[in-house]
Amino acid sequence: MNVLSPVGRRLAEAREAIGLNQERFAALGGVKKGAQGLYETGQRAPDASYLLKLNEHGIDIAYILTGQRQAPQESAEMRRFVARFAQLSRRERRAIEAMVGVLTAGSELDVVAAVTRAATLHDNTQEYRHED
Repeated sequence: MNVLSPVGRRLAEAREAIGLNQERFAALGGVKKGAQGLYETGQRAPDASYLLKLNEHGIDIAYILTGQRQAPQESAEMRRFVARFAQLSRRERRAIEAMVGVLTAGSELDVVAAVTRAATLHDNTQEYRHED
């Protein structure tokens, strides 16, 4: 068995998980589609520059190389958001969840449902907090 085959399979898995074709995924790593194909079939080893660029786009390079998933690293921005979110009332948290649903909705029907839900929560809320 080619030692690069598992790395190639995991690269293809990572690419498919984010819904990109070989050409677009290759561009994330700064290479051409042909190089991506060689990496995925285990015919060529990806270089450090390529892997670092993928890492900058959120690809778990430790998993690509070792098959072991790493716990995601929380950014300072995410930690601040979570701390502030935890201070909100239950109703306020539900309103934020509804807004996030609107922003990440996959279809027009999802958007309509999320907007309707957020509007209902907004109408039922008596207190508002505003933090700059």
